[in-house]
Amino acid sequence: MNSRQQQEILEIRQYIGKTVDISKGKENFADIAKPILKVEIGLNKKFKILDFQSLLANNGKNNQTLSSLCEFLAEVETICVNFKKCIPQYSFIPVTHSVYLNMLEIKGGKELFQLIGYAEVDHRGLERFEENISDLMELLVDIIIARCELTEYLLDDHPHPHYILHTIKEFADSDHFKAITFLHQIPLKSIRQVVILQNNKNKTLIFLNKNVSRLLKCPSKT
Repeated sequence: MNSRQQQEILEIRQYIGKTVDISKGKENFADIAKPILKVEIGLNKKFKILDFQSLLANNGKNNQTLSSLCEFLAEVETICVNFKKCIPQYSFIPVTHSVYLNMLEIKGGKELFQLIGYAEVDHRGLERFEENISDLMELLVDIIIARCELTEYLLDDHPHPHYILHTIKEFADSDHFKAITFLHQIPLKSIRQVVILQNNKNKTLIFLNKNVSRLLKCPSKT
C-alpha cells in the first residue's frame, strides 16, 4: 500500500467515524463506505481490527452464507452504535433470540461479540462492561466497511470483486476453516463476569465481582 492509498483510506475511515458520531441512527452507513471499495488494495489493509479475510474464509461457502454474514454484520453494527451512544459507562443491551442464533451460525460470531466487549453471551441477552470507546469506534468502522464490501459484491456492483472472489475460492474446497483472528486485539482488562438478576424494560440489576450491585440504565432513544 503506497502513501497515497494509505492517506485515502485514513480519510475515508475518519469520515465514516464522524458520520456515525453525528448520526441519529437513520443513516445507512454502508453507503458512505462505498468510496473505500475503489481503493485497489488487499482486503485487510482497509481494516484496523477486524480480519475480514478470515470471516470470508469461514463463511464464504456460497452466496447464502455470505448473505447471512452480511445480515449478521448489520446486527452487530446496530449493537455497536447503541453501545456507543449508551450512558452510563456500564451498560446492558438485550438482543432478540434470532440474533443469538445468528451468532451461533456465523463462524467467528461469538468471537466478534467478545471483541466488542461482552463478558458473557447467551440466549438471555448480552452483558457488557464498556471502557474503550475509541477502540469500539475503530471496530464499528471496520464492520461498516465489511458490510459494504459484502453488499456490493452480492449485488454484483463491487469495483474490485476479485479480492473477495479470490479469498472465497481459496477456501471453497477446504474442510478446514481458518481460525478467526483479529489484526489488533482490543484490550479487555475491564471485562467482568456479570450475572443478570432482574431485567425490567431498560433497567438491569446486576452484580459486579459478586460484591458490588448497581442499578444500571441505558437511556431510550429519542
